[in-house]
Amino acid sequence: MAGAVAGLCLVGCAVVPPGAGSSASVASGVPTNARTASPTSAQTASPTSAGESVRPTAAASSATPTPPKKTPTASAPVDTPFAVDGIVLVNRLHPITKAYVPASVDNTDGLSAELNAALKKLFADAAAHGLSLHVRSGYRSYATQADSYAQALATYDEATANLYFAKPGMSEHQTGLAADLTNAAGDRGDAFKAGPEAVYLAAHATDFGLIIRYPKGGTAITGYGWEPWHVRYVGPTVAASFAAHPGLTLEEYLGQA
Repeated sequence: MAGAVAGLCLVGCAVVPPGAGSSASVASGVPTNARTASPTSAQTASPTSAGESVRPTAAASSATPTPPKKTPTASAPVDTPFAVDGIVLVNRLHPITKAYVPASVDNTDGLSAELNAALKKLFADAAAHGLSLHVRSGYRSYATQADSYAQALATYDEATANLYFAKPGMSEHQTGLAADLTNAAGDRGDAFKAGPEAVYLAAHATDFGLIIRYPKGGTAITGYGWEPWHVRYVGPTVAASFAAHPGLTLEEYLGQA
């Protein structure tokens, strides 16, 4: 994330704030080809000086006003994650209920088979680059997420907690399709951002069907800060679109921004 809070794990992380300890389906949700679905659904001018109003020109005053952009309305939590072209999207507008438990919980770590396979290849490639990566936090249940969010509220002000932690039902960790990574030193937050592993993931995650789910500069869309350690499995074909458009968010790709 954008460094506002050093050492946080963040969006929905079961990992606790700096200095504390931490924790590791629907179908993989990956289509055979790229997205085909279309979307479903300020800055204000300041006066030129204190107390001075600004009179619009005749052209401006006669122009047809542009209607304000509507703020998307959050859907009610559902038992089956919202998806576009088979790609699951769990966020603040598309939450899931505590009843949703992915089939991957039958695995020892709760991560989907596709994500596990991708991570295995990613870690091997990172090692070839002289780097060490491993999962710091993977699948988290609704209850675990609720505990994480409650701890965040007890530690930080509400605005900060909501920027860095997902409420229960709004974390894609519950789907088994996402994982927070760390390095050999167990770095998180700003320490991870400043290391070579963050640079490596930004350049190579898409090679293995993974994306940086909360990219730098995407807060206005995702609602969360930059998390270079949080990877999400989308499959190689979809990931290729993200490789071609650095900074792209999943919401934008799925037409939900």
